Amino acid sequence: MFYWPIDDEVRLRLWERHDAPALAALVRDQVEHLGRWLPFATSAYTDAEALTYIDRTRREWAIYGGLELAVTVAPAWNFVGSVGLHSLDRLNHKGEVGYWLSEPYQGRGIMIRAVAALVDTAFTTFALNRLEIRAQPDNARSRAIPERLGFTEEAILREDIRHPDGYVDHVVYGLLRKDWGGR
Repeated sequence: MFYWPIDDEVRLRLWERHDAPALAALVRDQVEHLGRWLPFATSAYTDAEALTYIDRTRREWAIYGGLELAVTVAPAWNFVGSVGLHSLDRLNHKGEVGYWLSEPYQGRGIMIRAVAALVDTAFTTFALNRLEIRAQPDNARSRAIPERLGFTEEAILREDIRHPDGYVDHVVYGLLRKDWGGR
């Protein structure tokens, strides 16, 4: 199994098919928190949907080089969220970073460490020139990550994604490789 140690508390790993039941249970358990921001997070999220997601992330890794990783924490290294590099555009050397974290683990710096490591890898190993992060305007915790990492707020995309309650806007943050100092 692929493990990527970030520090003594956080490591990332590829999602595995056997994660599907626990992932589905985590999403259902966190539906009040995650459902506000993520269209897939519903009380009806099934093991089969989690397995489909995991299989898709593995295909994207194999075919397109996209990277969707489970965020795990010490001491048991249970997964508590996800971070990914997706929508890769190899022609234009750009991609998007996405993430979510279960509520009990927020406020500990877990996600900012995971995202910083992924951004660094995107600019060095993947040789990307531009990264974007999108967040809903009222998702202060999600928006804090690109802001703390030096991303620039560039635009608001109106009604960018469909959510169960209707279409929602996204704030778009961008960061260029030349502006990344490594964190």
